[in-house]
Amino acid sequence: MASKRTTTDGVGAVGEGTAKKKKLNTKTKTRKKALKATSFVEYLKSEALVKDYFLTKNKNLSFHWANWSETCEYQKEFLFSDVSNEMKLKNLNDELFELKKTEVWLKNKRGCVKMSLYDVYEAYLDNRLRMTWFERDGILMSFENEAGPYMSLANMNWFNKNIYAAFMFKKLLTKPIPFRGFRVGMEAPIAGKFDNSPLNSVLLRLHQASEYGVILKVEGKNNLAKLENSETIQLEIDVTPFLETKDGSFEDIISRFEKYNFETNKGKNRRTVNLSTSIMKKFNNDRNAVSGGGEHFYFFVPYTELFKAPQHQELQSIFSNFVKKVKEELDSELKKAA
Repeated sequence: MASKRTTTDGVGAVGEGTAKKKKLNTKTKTRKKALKATSFVEYLKSEALVKDYFLTKNKNLSFHWANWSETCEYQKEFLFSDVSNEMKLKNLNDELFELKKTEVWLKNKRGCVKMSLYDVYEAYLDNRLRMTWFERDGILMSFENEAGPYMSLANMNWFNKNIYAAFMFKKLLTKPIPFRGFRVGMEAPIAGKFDNSPLNSVLLRLHQASEYGVILKVEGKNNLAKLENSETIQLEIDVTPFLETKDGSFEDIISRFEKYNFETNKGKNRRTVNLSTSIMKKFNNDRNAVSGGGEHFYFFVPYTELFKAPQHQELQSIFSNFVKKVKEELDSELKKAA
């Protein structure tokens, strides 16, 4: 776990007056209100492993324990600190083991082999097997029997993102944990156009934000193919609540995002950015894109690329500081429970 940090709540000097005390009390109440529905630590201890922790009632902002090394470590320590706590992991294992009852047949030119759906997911988690089995069209899969009918394994029609997430959570809890930077979850819509053509429009989502960049989500293989075959993609990003809270506290962020509707609001601060699709060749995006299982595809864009234009560069620090403020608040809650 990271070393403890001293936190303050902006307490003023004694004798500065009743008005300032009232302001402080209001701020403290706001913080408690923002986190009281289900506290962050309660979420880590009691919620199902696959659930998100929603920071706002409208679900604009969320967090999952697997998206930060600190909470991965906390979850591991908590689960294995007491036998009764291990029930969460046991329940997860029991659900996954049910997949062993589902038989599938894989076939290529060399022959056919029978295995369980559980084995298929395990193979998908292995980077070497993913490249040889799932990124080529030569392997077929059947849920019926050895005679078929068959479908291409690479088409990912067998894939379920919730099952995949459960396997990933199990891996995080039972294997050595690589460093994972803090990420805030979002699903803010972003209008896009390939090669600046209105005939090639696409809807993306701002899926997650870290201190260094965002993870964008695009739906469907057709849109992924367009992304890979275009030279540029123009994005229209609503940055209204980010700008309005750039100098605010964590409580200000929660209050503003809780009232903001990305789907219906035509925010006064929409920024149009042009992004080279060469981004798909960087940051392992070409490989990470396949992890959506044929439904959703994800790729990382650093702020230095997304907000490269001089008129947008201020957004690099605004987005990064937004994530830092959320991280610091959750870190404070985590340290209190340590």
